[in-house]
Amino acid sequence: MSERSSAAAAPAPTGHADEVAARPRGKAAPKAAERSERVTLTVRGLTVLYDEHCPACRAARRWLGRRSQLVPLSFVPAGSAQARALFPALDHAATLRDVTVVDDNGGVYAADDAWLMCLWALSEYRGLALRLASPRLRPLAGRVIAAASALRGSGGYGADCADACA
Repeated sequence: MSERSSAAAAPAPTGHADEVAARPRGKAAPKAAERSERVTLTVRGLTVLYDEHCPACRAARRWLGRRSQLVPLSFVPAGSAQARALFPALDHAATLRDVTVVDDNGGVYAADDAWLMCLWALSEYRGLALRLASPRLRPLAGRVIAAASALRGSGGYGADCADACA
């Protein structure tokens, strides 16, 4: 069994990218003995798939893009021809529902895990991402991200921001 993770310990709170995609939410992470057999790969870049038609998503993209990055972030509109060409195996309809991040090793992170990976890539927010990924704070992180996502779906956020809400 192999695991993809960053040399700087990417915050894959529910497991690494391979496990996040394949393991049902709530299933326990592998035991320490299993983890010791894994290969560690360095994450050198992240591609963020975002909904370019959503004002809140565009604001988040701009906010992320303006921050100092420890791991370079590139942004691709979810469901676009470019996204389909880069990642043909992804469920592109799902990438329009939830932000999705793909690392340069092929690891896929969605929803909460994707947001934590975005924070982890930023120099000023890596520590926060690691704390939020901890078992103690992970439920809180999930609730905050869910609340932000609910605003996106309700039309309450972004409807009046004229793309200046970043």
